[in-house]
Amino acid sequence: MAKNIRWVTFLGQDGSGKTSLIEVMLYLGKGIKKFRRIDGGSSPLDTEDEEKKRNFTLQSRPATAEHNKTRLVFWDTPGFTNFMAEVKNVTRVGDAAVLVVSAVRGLKDVSILFLDVLQELNKPFAVFINHLDDPEGDFSSALASVEEALGKKPAVLTYPIGRGEEFKGFVNVLAGEALYYEEPYTGKVKKGDVPGEIKGEIETLKENLVETAIEVDDALTEKYLEGEELTPEEISNAIRKSFQDGHFVPVFAGSAYLNVGVKPLMDFVVDAFPSPEDAPSWKGTLNNEEVEVPLSDDGKVSAYVLKTTVDHYAGKISYLRVVSGRVKPEIPLIVSRTGEKIKVSQLVTIKGVEHVTAPEVPAGDILILKKVDTLNTGDTVAEEGFPVVYPPFEIPKRVLSYVVRPKGKASEEKVSGALQKIIDEDPLLEATRDPDTKDLLLWGMGQVHLEVVQERLQRKFGVEIEFDLPKVPYRETIKSKAQAQGKYKKQSGGRGQYGDAWIQIEPLPRGKGFEFVDMIKGGVIPKNFIPAVEKGVKEAMQHGPLAGYPVIDVKVTLYDGSYHEVDSSDIAFQIAGSLAFKNAVPKANPTLLEPIMKVEITVPEAFVGAVMNDLNSRRAKIMGIDVEKHGKVIRAEVPMAEMLTYAPQLRALTQGMGTFTMDFDHYEEVPPHLVNKIVEESPYKKKEEE
Repeated sequence: MAKNIRWVTFLGQDGSGKTSLIEVMLYLGKGIKKFRRIDGGSSPLDTEDEEKKRNFTLQSRPATAEHNKTRLVFWDTPGFTNFMAEVKNVTRVGDAAVLVVSAVRGLKDVSILFLDVLQELNKPFAVFINHLDDPEGDFSSALASVEEALGKKPAVLTYPIGRGEEFKGFVNVLAGEALYYEEPYTGKVKKGDVPGEIKGEIETLKENLVETAIEVDDALTEKYLEGEELTPEEISNAIRKSFQDGHFVPVFAGSAYLNVGVKPLMDFVVDAFPSPEDAPSWKGTLNNEEVEVPLSDDGKVSAYVLKTTVDHYAGKISYLRVVSGRVKPEIPLIVSRTGEKIKVSQLVTIKGVEHVTAPEVPAGDILILKKVDTLNTGDTVAEEGFPVVYPPFEIPKRVLSYVVRPKGKASEEKVSGALQKIIDEDPLLEATRDPDTKDLLLWGMGQVHLEVVQERLQRKFGVEIEFDLPKVPYRETIKSKAQAQGKYKKQSGGRGQYGDAWIQIEPLPRGKGFEFVDMIKGGVIPKNFIPAVEKGVKEAMQHGPLAGYPVIDVKVTLYDGSYHEVDSSDIAFQIAGSLAFKNAVPKANPTLLEPIMKVEITVPEAFVGAVMNDLNSRRAKIMGIDVEKHGKVIRAEVPMAEMLTYAPQLRALTQGMGTFTMDFDHYEEVPPHLVNKIVEESPYKKKEEE
């Protein structure tokens, strides 16, 4: 039943121990039988070879456990900014979250970006301060960083006893009870006295905890201020309500590695995290009208496709969150977007990390659909007759692209199909064709993102590829007026070819493209041949005289010419137009243009200086700097040629915290000292030489 489900998203910077924490919770909740700290091996949550190789999570995935007669649905998420869009989508679908913070790093740097996601989506969340067994782990410092980032005091529910090698357990702050672990990994604890040196701290934390919990309840606040003792039930109810309203941020202390302090977090998830029925209704559209659908077992069935994966043998696998109703085999389902009917002969869900069959799947739980090839991430599946549509996956601007070069003939034949399957399971990817070079471009969210795709293509589909930097789409134009004749005359016995055209070319304002003006008078060129001249000019504009790049922002005026009553033809005047343009451009002071990108870079205050210095080295024009929540937004115009390798460089400059968006803005003239190098490296010039 929906009321007995808790859907929890886990967020945290890579290395925070988020996956290890989920693994321990699965072990305690009998979702898995093996715990790698005891049994060895890799985490059952890291299923991809790329994850095992790097030892961190690269894609979101679900798992389930049972605790206190409650089904816990966990979603692990990647801890890199490259995958922030996926993290945001998974968090949006969930009811509440756990933010895992390393006691070594604290809540700063990249971790703050995950906090921003939670606050932007207005999701209630708990904080688990991990790594207290690490010699460099410092709970007080980590707690202070949480408070600073939140802008308010969090409520500490468990407090560590010792640190590093002296880490011995924790204190349940509300109960004033010390729990010491007996042996690592097992989760077994024994009660003991609260160490004298922290008794005062525990009392202060308890007062803060109670005051924070009851401040949203005027009656309880008045009772507390009048000195009346609050019952445990009143405090518990206040904590639950305050947490679900987003006013109460609980903090837990522990070590996922040792399995210490994890069970209190699980207890809190069951007791205070919202069930689907407690969570806000989902907003969608039904028959072009906005509707709100409660997360309830009652009513018509609807479900949201949270993630799709492609298995080499099993085909496409889609993971859905059931929003409303109870999914049963006999209920007819459709894809709301297309109206396509879906046949479900056997219902599949998750137990632990394994796919299992189920007689029905209630609201709030996970439904797995296999081999529905037209189903995509962000789609809505609904009961026939109830075609509700929920907001789809939000895809941000992709920031990095590489040219895909297959290695070997076998890979060349399979690359398009394999790449499409990878894109089907990861909507943050996009494949396009460069309009100039016809190269296949793969777009993604960053260096790590695309490197992982490269590895998956080889592992899943046997396709080996290399990445190359995309070619900059330079353009050519002119800076002055010029006139020239294009005359084509050919006689080879019988009917010949004759076309004669005089044109004037002149520059247009940047961005105006191409303009053709017919100024022929007296019929020196018949009207029916004028379009052929224009066509010839356009063909000649595809390759300019400097480096072979297309010519833009030019006005061409056809003002004179001649024809032959027998030998003139469309093809003859087309060639004449092309020759006229090629003869005129060298006289018109041709120049090379480069694309200028409008760039917005978001960085913490501490890295603004380094980023600005780097931008100046990239010939950037700084257009402005705006203040935002955790730093600055730098607005700049930067040549595209300087931005091809920017994503990994920004990551290095900002410790992974910098993000940027980039859009084409306009073309500008290339500085003279760079022209020769660009001409030498032009693919068109190289072809001519060959």
